[in-house]
Amino acid sequence: MLSKTSKILLGFYAFLLLLILLPFREFGIFLLIGTGLFTFVTSIFLANDIKKLENSITSRIISIVLISLIFYSAIILFYGLGNIGTGDMGLVFMFTLFSYLIFLALSLTIGIILVIINKKMTIENKPNRILSTFLIIILVLLFYSFAVSGIARITGSPGLCSMHIEMKSNSFIFVKGMQDSCILRVALDTSNVEYCKIITDIGNEERNICILNVARNLRDVDICYQISTSSEWLSKCVEYITDRKSPGYYYEDGVGKY
Repeated sequence: MLSKTSKILLGFYAFLLLLILLPFREFGIFLLIGTGLFTFVTSIFLANDIKKLENSITSRIISIVLISLIFYSAIILFYGLGNIGTGDMGLVFMFTLFSYLIFLALSLTIGIILVIINKKMTIENKPNRILSTFLIIILVLLFYSFAVSGIARITGSPGLCSMHIEMKSNSFIFVKGMQDSCILRVALDTSNVEYCKIITDIGNEERNICILNVARNLRDVDICYQISTSSEWLSKCVEYITDRKSPGYYYEDGVGKY
């Protein structure tokens, strides 16, 4: 099915994925963009192979779409697992994602055009089931954390938050602290202060933030006195609930604010 050139390009693509796992913070953005550009070229060569399949046009177009999505989703996955980081204010991640969307659109456009204009079909092969499986596995890994938090919030079950996988801080998948953050959101959604006590990251004061905001939601000053690790946080909570001072620290849309 694949030409010799395509196999060589796939091998080098795999090598680039491994490079992304290494700590190249200084020039990580260049590695990411270079990998994206190389992937674009590789996808065109693969599209040229796919156009020759003795399948329907629809089947071959689906193959083009699946391969392109797998390529770029895999890079994002390895980027998240690596040590390049998201950059200041997430700019590296945002720029990379935007660039990949452009590369993906170009890959799909050119690949689909190649399939449509091709008249010669010489090889019979049906790879879409395998390709779909690969794509599903990659997407499950990419969106696992979002799914766990979402299900926990929908069901109001902080126990589900323990299913989070935590690996590193400066990333966008499997981030450290996601379990406590998930519990905090469930506690605020349900206004249940007992859930706040499940939070383990006391040193980072997330438990105190949780108790303060539940008290704020319920307008119940008695809840403030469950803050036992910091007199400062207790004071802020009481002052806010009794409207004697500025609001203090609260949690809104996943962001702590004063």
